[in-house]
Amino acid sequence: MGGIIYHHENHYFPLTAFQIAGARLEDPEITLAEVQDKSKRDWFAKIVAILQSSQLVLSLIVRTAQGLDFSQLETITLGLAVCGALINLLYIYKPHNISTPYKLRRVKQMGKWVDLKPGEPTENGLQPLEFRWTYESFWNVLRNRPMDQGTMDDVPRIPNDNIPISQNRVAHPAIFLLAVLSGLFGALHAIAWNFEFPTRVERIFWQIATSVSIVSPVIGLIAIPPLQRTRSWGNPQNFNNRCVQLFDECLATGISAVEGGFDDRKQRAMADAVTAARDALQSTYKKNLRSNKKREYRPFQEVLKRLFEKPTPDQPRRHIDTVLLVLEERVRRTRAGGDDLEISRVSEFQRQFRSLVSIIDRDGDASKRLSDEAKTNIFPRRTTLPPWLSLFVFLPTSLLYFFSRLSLLAISLSALRQMPESVYVNTAWTAYIPNIGSST
Repeated sequence: MGGIIYHHENHYFPLTAFQIAGARLEDPEITLAEVQDKSKRDWFAKIVAILQSSQLVLSLIVRTAQGLDFSQLETITLGLAVCGALINLLYIYKPHNISTPYKLRRVKQMGKWVDLKPGEPTENGLQPLEFRWTYESFWNVLRNRPMDQGTMDDVPRIPNDNIPISQNRVAHPAIFLLAVLSGLFGALHAIAWNFEFPTRVERIFWQIATSVSIVSPVIGLIAIPPLQRTRSWGNPQNFNNRCVQLFDECLATGISAVEGGFDDRKQRAMADAVTAARDALQSTYKKNLRSNKKREYRPFQEVLKRLFEKPTPDQPRRHIDTVLLVLEERVRRTRAGGDDLEISRVSEFQRQFRSLVSIIDRDGDASKRLSDEAKTNIFPRRTTLPPWLSLFVFLPTSLLYFFSRLSLLAISLSALRQMPESVYVNTAWTAYIPNIGSST
């Protein structure tokens, strides 16, 4: 998706509904007719599909009421028809394959409409105009992998599997919803549990495949949240305080020592970035001391944002890499002259801080859950189990589900060779309904 974008010269990024509603952007002048015009799906095909699905469902209901049998293949078709009808209803107004987006170019500043480059601060120097991540990828939720968020100059299109960001630290509600819907879809095949089959073996295989199609997706999805759990790795406030101490050390002695040979302008840029990170942590801590309400938190990715800016020809090393060098120097000095307790504390903080840098950089085995918990009131934390274990459980259960569905289709086709006589009896009322694709 990406039907509406903010555009300024060569810079642009897609806008979500939340950002359009909350930012001081000009209102997009889009009518319902224009939205419908963006749809490249055939209305006639949609209507025919819904009518055919409805005809099948009503036909099977009437046959059951009249005591007439129907085939296993019709049972499978019933499940697909129900899903297809729901999808068509949900997507009836959804635009499809948009290639030419609507462009918004102005922001309201001090009562005036102005052009503003993405990334520049808005009114009062707050809330820079930039892309806001209000969604996450459902596939990444299942894999326990953080989303690739690109850069300001390379924001990807909003994926089709996007779901709203959840603040639930146990699991995203979409996982439980999908587990229930998958189980219900498999349960539709239990309608043919006691149907007449050509052989007893085929009936048993149908019952086994139906059970697997009900249970396997539920187990695979419900098992994901426990496998993605994290555990505490220390006190968040102590970690924040040690980060402030590290930044103070960078400002006092570290920058000139590590960045030797650099000119004053580059050292000032480094000092400004470190100061911004330190002040952000301190201000959050002071606000929490003054407030008796719910504690404020901020993502470390936001707090340390300037430290992670990409290198430039004038600044060949990222600021965060310089901070890591200062931290290594502190660890080296402590090991040379400190006691065992202090050495243990400094070494543990070094591991925690490197873990945080790895999470923000999205390197190594950093999981999505850890990325979500990299906040000033939660971190440091670490995974209980390896992040790849979620995929290790999800893939086998997905394969089981796939083969169970394939088995149901094979058995339903095999059963056509010997059907009860009542399967071929037409119900009288269906003769008056157009049945596209079949002969009379």
